[in-house]
Amino acid sequence: MPVLSLPALIPASHVWTADMHELGLTMKILSIVTGALENQNAGRIERIKIKVGAFSGVVPELIEDCFGPASAGTPAEDASLCFEKVPVTVSCSDCGKTGEIKEHEFTCPYCGSDHIRIVTGREFYIESIEVSGS
Repeated sequence: MPVLSLPALIPASHVWTADMHELGLTMKILSIVTGALENQNAGRIERIKIKVGAFSGVVPELIEDCFGPASAGTPAEDASLCFEKVPVTVSCSDCGKTGEIKEHEFTCPYCGSDHIRIVTGREFYIESIEVSGS
C-alpha cells in the first residue's frame, strides 16, 4: 500500500492544537473563494478580505500560516489575506447604551452593569474577493 506524503501544512508539534481549527477554516475559505471565482469567469484571486470578531475564537495569524500551503496550485495561490478586526461591543439593558468593551471585561463600559448583550465581535466572514481577469 503506498504511503502519501502531505505538504507541510502544520508542524508536527502543533497537530493537536488550535492550528487544526484554523486549517479547517482556511480550507473552507478556499472552497468559498474558488467556487465564487468559477461563477464569475475570472482568472486569479488577488486578495481576500475577511472580517474577524475579537470574540470569534479565530486567530488570523494561524489562518495566514495555513493559507500559503493550502492554496498552492489553486487560483488563490499567492493571494493576500486582509483581516479586519471587529471589536466586541455590548448593549446594556440597565443604562441602554452600547459600547466597546475591553478584553476580559464583560461589563457595561458606561455603568458597570453585567446585564449586557454582545452586539458585535463574533463575526467571521469573507467580506470581499478581489480577482484579476481570465
